[in-house]
Amino acid sequence: MENYKGSGLGRKRKGFMLLELIIVVAIVGILSAVAMPDILGMTNDAKAARIQADLSAIGTASEMYYVKNGEYPTALSQLVDTTGANGYLKKIPEPPDKSVTYTMGSKGEVTAVFNSVTYSSYGTTSTSTQQS
Repeated sequence: MENYKGSGLGRKRKGFMLLELIIVVAIVGILSAVAMPDILGMTNDAKAARIQADLSAIGTASEMYYVKNGEYPTALSQLVDTTGANGYLKKIPEPPDKSVTYTMGSKGEVTAVFNSVTYSSYGTTSTSTQQS
């Protein structure tokens, strides 16, 4: 069989056809759409774990304050001493999310609310019923 220049039967293709590229882009888009919710869920789980770790550290400092002073602190700032001599924490931990604040409660309990869940330095969690 003879190859004719204009027929394209014997030519090698260089590169991809437009249809092949569109199919690959569509497949990548579908895979990323499936994976994104899992990645976002992992991010929130990591923030919740960080909050629990921070509350545990603050709670331990609060208990140390109680042992030394005979009363629980009424504010987080009482746990930090800028001179470093009498502080129980070097600094108050920064929450991993701007919507979270650490709040000192009674008897040394420190709480934080994240994604409608209240975390406590006592190791307990509860779902909030408040709507924002």
